[in-house]
Parts: sequence; C-alpha cells; structure tokens
Amino acid sequence: HTRTHTSKNAKESEGVITSLLDALPNMFKSTKITESCMGSALQAAHMASKHVGGKIMLFAATMPTVGAFTLKHSRDNPRLLGSDKEIELLKPADDTYRNQAVELTRVQASVELFVCANTYMDNATLMALCRYSAGDLHYYPQFNIHTQGEKLRNEIYHTLTREMGWEAVMRIRVSKGWRISAFYGHLYVRGMDLLVVPNCHADQTFAVTLEMEENVIPDPVVCIQCALLYTNSDSERRIRVHTYSVAVSQNFGEVCNSMDVQCTAAIMAQVAVDTATKGKLSDGQQYISTTCGQ
Repeated sequence: HTRTHTSKNAKESEGVITSLLDALPNMFKSTKITESCMGSALQAAHMASKHVGGKIMLFAATMPTVGAFTLKHSRDNPRLLGSDKEIELLKPADDTYRNQAVELTRVQASVELFVCANTYMDNATLMALCRYSAGDLHYYPQFNIHTQGEKLRNEIYHTLTREMGWEAVMRIRVSKGWRISAFYGHLYVRGMDLLVVPNCHADQTFAVTLEMEENVIPDPVVCIQCALLYTNSDSERRIRVHTYSVAVSQNFGEVCNSMDVQCTAAIMAQVAVDTATKGKLSDGQQYISTTCGQ
C-alpha cells in the first residue's frame, strides 16, 4: 500500500474520522466474535506510520489469537504459583513482540498499549512491545466501564495531549574510572550506549547503574552527562544536555546522608525485577534483602 491508502491528514479528514468514531459502538454491538487480530492491526499501524513515525495507540480486550503475533491462553497456569517455576509466568513467551518493538524504533514509532480485559492477558509478553519502543502499558484488570471508564478516559486524554519530544536518541557519559553497567527504563539500547526513545515526555524515567573500573583510581568527583537529541512538536530539532557532579566518599555515613531515598528505592526495584526474571524470584528477593542489610 502507498501512504495515500494507509493514512490521511487529521485536519482534512476530521469529519470522516469523527463519524467513524461515533459509528463504531453501533457497528459491532451485536457481534458474537470474541477473537482478536491485534497483531495484524499492529502491523497495519506500523505500515501506516513508517514514513513519519509517531505514537501508536493500541487497545486490547482479549488475547490476540488470529493473524500475526498470536498468543496462547495456556500460558495462564495457576499451578506454577508459589513454586520455583512461578517466574516463568513473568517472562515473555518469546521475542516476537520485542522484535516488533525494535522494528518500530527504526521508524521512530512507539506503542501505548491499553489492556481492558476481563480474562487472562499475557501482559508479560505484551509488555515488551511498550518497553522497547519507549511506550507504556496501561492495565485495567476486570475492566468495568462504570468503575474504570473515567480512569481510562483520563489516561487516553493525558497520553494524547502531554508535551512530547519525537525521534529522540540519548547518550550518557561518565568520568574516567567509571563505567555504566546497566540501563533501566522503557527504551532500546542500540549499540553500546545509544538509547533510542521514539517518544519522550515528562512522565518517563530512566536509570543507570555505575561501577568503578578495575585498576583505575577514580577522581574525588564523578561527573555524569546526559545528552538528549529530539524534535519538538514545532518540528524544531533540539539538544538538551544535563551534567551532574557528585563527590566520591568511602564514608558510609556520608553516602547514606546524601542518598535520594525515593530514587534509590526505585532503582533497587528495577534491579530486583531484572535479577528475578533472569533467574528465580528468590534471587530478586535476596538482592533486596542483601542490599538493605548493607
């Protein structure tokens, strides 16, 4: 398909789009089909946006079982709860959605996924679509329009109207004697240190962990610099640079007194989840216990 077949200018087609949205509730109100082809719809959205990138708003009420990127209900296995294999329920079934997210980053598109389900959804697998494309997963378990409808509406409105940066890439540098050991957040790391963030906004947070290099005496002050290259909504290409310096100390009391508790708790949770999904749930629990004990 060409661009003409897959996308239209919103302002020029406002009347047609509004009419379609008004008609949708009645078009399928009597359908008895419960199967979903969400994966195929995602492919179509990818094709429609590949020439400009942007944000894909994806909605799901049931598991995708038809077309591309299908998932299986058999992943829901309550017998694994409380066992050593429980962690398998928190891992993606495969890399299909991760690979699709990486393809979306190549065209500077991200996915905002809204899951409004009354039955089991394999969010562990679907989450990769948002995580690696710099989007978010909004989950409404046992969705009820009367109790959760307002929350859904507000989050859709916020997602569509917040100030955005587009086609963004970010690089973080640290002082000599230090190195970045891991990145955390909804982003895709291309190469060694280039962070791809198709959509960036004030609600996002990214974290890195630092380690001292071997056989190097670090300076008494460590500097961290983050450079973000992005396009604003006025089509202006901009660079935002943040540089932060902090004193290095071997005094445990000084380290604790200078600690940002909320930030530390957040990154500990990130590391614990990452540790657990690469091994066992108990590994993540042990990490938190050991770190807090220190």
